[in-house]
Amino acid sequence: MKSMAIGESNLDPHATNDNRDKKTGKIKSTDYGLMMINSTHIPRLVSMGVIRDKNDLLNKPCLNVQIGTWILAKHFQVCGVSWNCLGSYNAGFRADRHETRERYANRIWKIYQQQQGAQ
Repeated sequence: MKSMAIGESNLDPHATNDNRDKKTGKIKSTDYGLMMINSTHIPRLVSMGVIRDKNDLLNKPCLNVQIGTWILAKHFQVCGVSWNCLGSYNAGFRADRHETRERYANRIWKIYQQQQGAQ
């Protein structure tokens, strides 16, 4: 999870990223915090009582990592525990995103290897 947090936010708990429509430039969603939790998850997290609003994703870094771990676990339930499935955390499940998932997984794997060498 640390390697993913490095890859997602460079360990910046207050990081945000706007995801824009490539054609219109309009913001489609926003990612928040260490694990770059996408705003599409916010309504469900609020209804479950996990967060009050998006600010909890920025102001509670441990909670942000717990939510990211929960999201990844849900992905593993869908596509199995594999590096390609880990890539779905960033790129989603669409069939045409296979290469994007692989690139993300490879980037996280390299970060993980660097972290292991640093210890």
